[in-house]
Amino acid sequence: MRWRRISVRTLMIIVAIVSLGLAVASREMLARRKSHLEYVTIFARQLAHERQNLVDFESFRRTGVVNNTAMDMNKWEEVARRRVVYYAEMEAAFRLAADQPWRPEPVIPGDPAEQLAWEAAFDLEAPKLELDRISSVLRALSEPPKAQATVPELNDPIRPER
Repeated sequence: MRWRRISVRTLMIIVAIVSLGLAVASREMLARRKSHLEYVTIFARQLAHERQNLVDFESFRRTGVVNNTAMDMNKWEEVARRRVVYYAEMEAAFRLAADQPWRPEPVIPGDPAEQLAWEAAFDLEAPKLELDRISSVLRALSEPPKAQATVPELNDPIRPER
């Protein structure tokens, strides 16, 4: 069997078409890489913020600044711990996607600590003493002032009791 001969001109046209296709594809890949690197930056910033929150919680606990009746610090600390893991995983996934932009984009799941954060934010059992104190002050402010009753002096030395 005899091979068909390809001329230099035909070969140059094929190379030009392939290079244009690669140029378009590489431009798209560079745009995807840039997008993934922006996500890496966002997740890295959030990760640093949550790590700082954990350091702050630890310093509050060590110095005794935390007032457990004001808010439930344990729940907020657990929120920060879950978010540290979440943001570290998301940063790693998008860093890999930036290095390999031809692969499918990573799926961003919901925040795993969202429900716990809502519970910590609106937990009425932890600050119960604080709420009781506030409600008693509000009750006292809403009541009209009472007239001061005169109290007779019982042990008056001038007038002895009979």
